[in-house]
Amino acid sequence: MNENKINQRRSDIIEAAIQVFSEKGYHATKISDIAELLKIGHGTFYRYFKSKFDIFNAIADDLILHVGQMVTTEAPTESNSLEDYRAQLNRIGKSLFDIFMTDIRIFRIAFYELLGVDATLNEKLENAIKLFDLYTEQYLINGVNKCFLRPDLDTEVIAKAVNGMIFVSCKAVLDAEDKDAAYQRWMNSVSLLMLDGMALRA
Repeated sequence: MNENKINQRRSDIIEAAIQVFSEKGYHATKISDIAELLKIGHGTFYRYFKSKFDIFNAIADDLILHVGQMVTTEAPTESNSLEDYRAQLNRIGKSLFDIFMTDIRIFRIAFYELLGVDATLNEKLENAIKLFDLYTEQYLINGVNKCFLRPDLDTEVIAKAVNGMIFVSCKAVLDAEDKDAAYQRWMNSVSLLMLDGMALRA
């Protein structure tokens, strides 16, 4: 089998796994469920993935990569004013929301299945969150240095709080029936809470 067919078969198995994991959850899913959806034998599955955890881990890696690429599209030093930072925050929130809206199954896996499956996966997720926190802190440091955010900010703690608010708002929006309306409410509220509290007043 040539490389293109190998990659296509691997992609097909991942796609089927996403479907089953999102419907049944990680622990209730069996390899046979994934194989049955694709109408392939167990042996075919094991030619591409060692185990159920192996394919789940591959899905997690892809999600972490996508979120990481989204976060790093914005330059932390680009903002020169509170309004610039507000616009950046809105773009980041929208991009994160779009990742999960593109495939709602990924949202279900990310928010309801990833944590607690395996200690090594937990550590991987925690390391990714730490990196996101460090990156977010650079936005805050930039704002302090350019005098549009308060100089007394604890940038390390606030970076964690900012990311927490963004991820919680993303989950709330995706759980809502009217997602567009919920998105506007959450982004307006998060932006108001953050920036009015952190802004340096003349």
